[in-house]
Amino acid sequence: MRLSGRLLSWAALVALLAGVPAAQARRARARSPGPPPPPATARLAHLESQLLHADTVRVRFSVSSPAEQLRGTLTLGPGGMAECEVGGTRSGHPVQGYLYCDGRRVRGEGQGQNFDLPAPPALRYAYVTGLARQGLRHNLERLAVGLLPDHCALADSAWLAAADTALAGRAGPGEVRFAVRVDGTAAGVARVRLDARTGLPVERRQQGADGETVETYAFQKAR
Repeated sequence: MRLSGRLLSWAALVALLAGVPAAQARRARARSPGPPPPPATARLAHLESQLLHADTVRVRFSVSSPAEQLRGTLTLGPGGMAECEVGGTRSGHPVQGYLYCDGRRVRGEGQGQNFDLPAPPALRYAYVTGLARQGLRHNLERLAVGLLPDHCALADSAWLAAADTALAGRAGPGEVRFAVRVDGTAAGVARVRLDARTGLPVERRQQGADGETVETYAFQKAR
């Protein structure tokens, strides 16, 4: 019986020692921060793909800069449908613009300038890449003076680029930071906060020549 007891004790000791490395490994995994997040450009590419391939996208937005206070809605639908409405002030003066596209023609107005044109083939592409990389402000300013979004005649993204760079600083939880380049020229560093559940942008901040621009987004539909 004593021999049997010693054998059991040795078996228990071996089992205990065998479990030490496994326990240490579990503790190491618990302490590990996990893999680093994907680069900002990869996350932006995923966002753009999500918005380009969604049946319908509808977002309420606001844009605030030292010179402007703008609000409105943007809807992108199937068959080339698009609608954008914006209003607010620039340098204390009221501004507004409206655009509607049924997939065949695009109509609208801004600053008293009406337009009625054949639908540009890359209208959704221009709005989506503009929102993801540059923010909505630029294309809203164009609409407010009766102009269509930049580069909407052709799905060309070379003129507007987002780049991973150490200058953007370390991104916090749930956000991406990246450098913006327009026609090859540095245009500042953007910081975009993303919704933890949907991955869609909630807030964007970017320093420019006229100070900081803050854009907020409330997506009502993106699927």
